[in-house]
Amino acid sequence: MPGLKVALLGAAGGIGQPLALLLKQNPAVTELALFDVVPVVKGVAADISHVDSPAVTTGYTKDDEGLKHALKDAQVVVIPAGVPRKVSVRSRDARLLPLVHRRAVGLAVSDRDLDLDLDLDLDLDLDLEDELPKKPMSHFEPRTNANKRSIAVTRDDLFNINAGIVRDLATAIAETCPKAFVCIISNPVNSTVPIAAEVFKKANVFDPKRIFGVTTLDVVRSSTMSAQAIGEPTHGPKYTIPVVGGHSGVTILPLLSQSEPALPSSLLNDQDKLSKLITRIQQGGDEVVQAKAGAGSATLSMAYAGYKFVERLIDAAFQGKTGVIEPTYVYVKDDAKLQQEIGAPLDFFAVRVELGPCGAEKLLPLGSMSEFEKGLMKAVTGELGGSITKGVEFISKL
Repeated sequence: MPGLKVALLGAAGGIGQPLALLLKQNPAVTELALFDVVPVVKGVAADISHVDSPAVTTGYTKDDEGLKHALKDAQVVVIPAGVPRKVSVRSRDARLLPLVHRRAVGLAVSDRDLDLDLDLDLDLDLDLEDELPKKPMSHFEPRTNANKRSIAVTRDDLFNINAGIVRDLATAIAETCPKAFVCIISNPVNSTVPIAAEVFKKANVFDPKRIFGVTTLDVVRSSTMSAQAIGEPTHGPKYTIPVVGGHSGVTILPLLSQSEPALPSSLLNDQDKLSKLITRIQQGGDEVVQAKAGAGSATLSMAYAGYKFVERLIDAAFQGKTGVIEPTYVYVKDDAKLQQEIGAPLDFFAVRVELGPCGAEKLLPLGSMSEFEKGLMKAVTGELGGSITKGVEFISKL
């Protein structure tokens, strides 16, 4: 069997480290390249290299064209890279914020005024459009060190930083491994996937079958939380529930009526219970942030879900497994029947996808929905369209 190289971009962070460990354990992976902008990534690589599995693991930083080496010959690229909500700086000048992006993707900046402590980790599993505080860049909060202050990053600031990171990583992928399968975890997925797609289009390497927004955490939460809602907390794995739409807030639409096996009618026929369950699924990231008292977000469950999708992709694309179907956020513009089901001219949408050697081999129909779910679909399409446009315009305005 030929070798399989997986590159993980943002490997030293809260999502990246556990995801790297899970990838290391996959017997099909023979080479695992870990990239981050902080030197500790080499320590992460050394640490998990002791795990007795086939993958030869190497850590790369921005030095000596590390990103290029990490991506060379990669067949699968996984991107959890991004920045957290607060950035520690020594200066009150909010104009420093754009430099955070440059540092995060390994571009040259002066460290004289910055104390970034960046770890290329998307420490967010939040709806960036709805949940981030609308604070001005002049707002600062004291930290333990009196010489440091925290900029409260606004929604637009965070979007611009993470969008820029994904743009630059996608550019490197287009130049180095254009035929790789690209799995994007970096939020806001509703916008970052269109951003990467636009980069690939400009480079004439766009293949809609090879780019995925990882929405598996929504699927995992739907199974787990549905089982809890019906008093079967240990039976989460029993339920398979498709989740369509997007990967933030109201764009997340779990089709509970299509659960296999079926959920009890006592839940499906109770609109109040349904509303509470769907809201909990949609706001799952916020639940974790609150439980961690604001000190972190859903990093471990995101790593688990991210690996679950990548594992299934590897099985279908490289291991010859057939009938592999996973919900994921993909390019749907060219599927006329699916567009009709969605009811809006959206280029991207999370649907069930049959995976295979070419990637997204077949996009499956949404299927029948309850009247309640049809009503929620209107909110999905209304919100998602703006997020997609925002991502596309981020590239087109350059």
